[in-house]
Amino acid sequence: MAGSRAGARTGTNDRPERATSQREAGAEWRREGSDLLRGLAGGFLVGVPLLFTMETWWIGETIAPTRALVFLAVAYLLNLGFCTWSGFRRQGGGSHRPFADALEATALAAVAAAVTLALLHQIRPDVPVGVILGRIAVNTVPVSLGVAIANHLLAPGKSRTDPEPGEGDAKADSEADD
Repeated sequence: MAGSRAGARTGTNDRPERATSQREAGAEWRREGSDLLRGLAGGFLVGVPLLFTMETWWIGETIAPTRALVFLAVAYLLNLGFCTWSGFRRQGGGSHRPFADALEATALAAVAAAVTLALLHQIRPDVPVGVILGRIAVNTVPVSLGVAIANHLLAPGKSRTDPEPGEGDAKADSEADD
């Protein structure tokens, strides 16, 4: 009986810890969702003009599958540079895991390009697979660049009109002197 009470007390004490870890996990998923949505918004902001351009569709239609892989490799390398410099996530400058972030940015851009091209009826069941892969690869490059730099384009809580730290204080001090 005493052992069951001790177990009951231990279980009761674990509940606040479990609730805290569940809250932290929920916050982590919200942060991840926010980062992905910000990445998509940045990708569409940069990539939409080219997604709607017939020339990119034609390039994707005429390139060889090996060249399509080169397009994807170039997109990954460019994303690697941007993720190393700016970071894909919300943390400060640079990424703590640039290789994974660059791969995630490239994959997110490929999915976004594929869905957009499907909505534009440029990817249909009657289109050859090589053409589909070429169109997706060519259009992944500009979308992935927007995904990779979305942290700087659409940083949360920042505004272009907000003063820099210390800048607003100096302005207030100079106005107080007058």
